[in-house]
Amino acid sequence: MGIFLLMEVLQAKQLDYDGQYEYSPVIVVNGEGADDFIIYPNPTRGAIQSSGGDVVAYQLFDMNGQQVSTGSWVDTSHFDAELSAFLTTAHSGKYILSVQLSHSRKSLILIKE
Repeated sequence: MGIFLLMEVLQAKQLDYDGQYEYSPVIVVNGEGADDFIIYPNPTRGAIQSSGGDVVAYQLFDMNGQQVSTGSWVDTSHFDAELSAFLTTAHSGKYILSVQLSHSRKSLILIKE
């Protein structure tokens, strides 16, 4: 069992008036507390639990980029229950979960067995 994360990165492109351009170095962008948020078990057969942050809202996408589930809550236990209910009946495969925490945003790969 493992946890698979997507890292958020930032790279600026400076474009001059003459059409010349230059890229800045790539940096990793982490919101405060975002590294502490996890979903387990991952892979899952449906039931999940989250830890490390208060979920304000979430979006779940399939690997084609289509949104398949979304929601927002005041407390994290509702998030766990709602996402578990969806995943129990979802097709096997990989999903991209984007969660808005109280002070940050995090995206990760969630695998449904």
